[in-house]
Formats: sequence, C-alpha cells, structure tokens
Amino acid sequence: NGVLNAFRYAALRRAAELAGLLKDKAAAARCTREAHRVKRAFQALWDEKNGRCAAAIHDGRLSEAYSAHTNVLALLYGLVEGRKAQAALACVKACLSDENFLSPTHIELYFHKYALDMLYDRGEIAFAEHIMRRTWGLMKERGAWALWEALYRGLENEGDLCIGWSTAPMIAFARRVLGVRPAPLRPRDVLVAPVSETLTFARGAVAHPDGPI
Repeated sequence: NGVLNAFRYAALRRAAELAGLLKDKAAAARCTREAHRVKRAFQALWDEKNGRCAAAIHDGRLSEAYSAHTNVLALLYGLVEGRKAQAALACVKACLSDENFLSPTHIELYFHKYALDMLYDRGEIAFAEHIMRRTWGLMKERGAWALWEALYRGLENEGDLCIGWSTAPMIAFARRVLGVRPAPLRPRDVLVAPVSETLTFARGAVAHPDGPI
C-alpha cells in the first residue's frame, strides 16, 4: 500500500533524526537502514504507463485504483525523483485543478495538509495559495461555521461538519505565510522565512515554549 509505506518511510526518517539528537547512534543507523529499504521497495509502485505511483500492488500487478494520495506523499517525502517526480507532480496538480478538485479523483481535506506542504516545498506557492482560497472559500460560500471533515459530504450537509484535521491553511499561515517554524534538528531554535506570491501583508502570532512569536 503506497500511502501506508510512505508514512512508514517518513516515520523511520524522523525516528533516525530523534535518535541522532539523543546520541543513540545504533538506533539512528538501524532506522536509516530500514528507511532506505522501504524507499527501494517503494519504487515497485511506479506506473510508467500512467506516469504516477500506483496506489498498491495486487497479485503482482499495479493497481489502477485512485492514487492521488500516494503521489502526494511520494513527492512530499522524496520517494520519487527526477522525471518521475515531475510526472507525479503533474498528476497531483491535475487532481487539485479547478476542473477536477470535486471529481472522483479529488484530494480530500485531510490530505490537503500534506499536499500544501509538498507544494510549498516544491516552490508551487501561488498554486498552494489558490487552493486554500478556492477550497476553503467553497465552505465559506456554503455557510460553513466550522471546518468540514470532507468536501463531498459537507456539500450534502452530511458527515462531521467540525473537525480539526481540515485546518491545513492555519498551519500554512503560521509556517509558510508568517514563516515561523522549528529550525531543522534544532527543536528550540526558530526559523523565520515568510513566503507568498499573492499576498502583500500578513500579521500574526505563533506559539512557542518561550512565549508567542
């Protein structure tokens, strides 16, 4: 399964970083080796015909099922590179396009957190900002008083209409627009690097153990 193994790869990388901070070289090496093994195995999911990662392998064959979430994570965590990454990015952007964002190949609100992180990391800043305005703007236009669990069910006034996992823009506002986030491998240090392509002004406060920034 592409999604689960992408999350597994990311977890192993973070575990290796934590072990390094704790000076546990053996654990760091063990997690790093396992992460490399998962990344190598993940390459079997590449679907050359469709130019994307498949969602899974069934009976030795690549699945033709919905795979947008797998490709989001593959790009975010660097599981595909070079021309494969370019093709996977084109696939994800097509799913997020104005024409397709409510189609059967859409990317649901939970996965927008990972999609936005991936787009910012790859310099697709204007596109990320457009997605936030369009997708969460749709909820606002439909009278949402809180954040829906899912677009499809929310449009039908069904499902959970107030859920925390749909707060991806608020994370982006703090970490990307204001640009306040932990410095890599230095948990108490703060990196301030605001980025935007469609805004001219932003102001806010970001929580920190030593007081708001």
